[in-house]
Amino acid sequence: MGRLNGKVVLQLLGLVLLYAHPAGAIQEHGPPEGLYVHQAAHICFFLAMLYFAFKVVRSPVLTNTGFRYMAWAGLFFALWNLDAFIGHWVGLYLSPEDFLGQPQDFSQRLKVDNLTALFYYLLRLDHLWLLPALFLFYLGLRKVRQSQERG
Repeated sequence: MGRLNGKVVLQLLGLVLLYAHPAGAIQEHGPPEGLYVHQAAHICFFLAMLYFAFKVVRSPVLTNTGFRYMAWAGLFFALWNLDAFIGHWVGLYLSPEDFLGQPQDFSQRLKVDNLTALFYYLLRLDHLWLLPALFLFYLGLRKVRQSQERG
């Protein structure tokens, strides 16, 4: 058999993508087991990030700017986990009537008409912790790499 040319490979790839069946990659577990495992993961990640930041601050590598960025990233990751943990917990106190639309709708909206809903809404702004954490971690890795290339 001869070699496959690019056009044939693209056509085969297109067929695979067009006629693929759902993979079922996301397996959701019903309450309460799924939430227990998810919350336990938030606790583990929270503790790991606090430990990481503590170890970096107490070590001599703190003189490297990259590790300082990563220590700050660890604190932001810890705050993100705390925010998400509390947000999941507060979400248990909301009922379907607190939302407009169906759960599967992309545009489902929260009716903020009580303190629980307001608190939940504010906790859902967890990206305000996560994005700086990711950015600081990226900056830290880049600085460490640059210092190793120079050194």
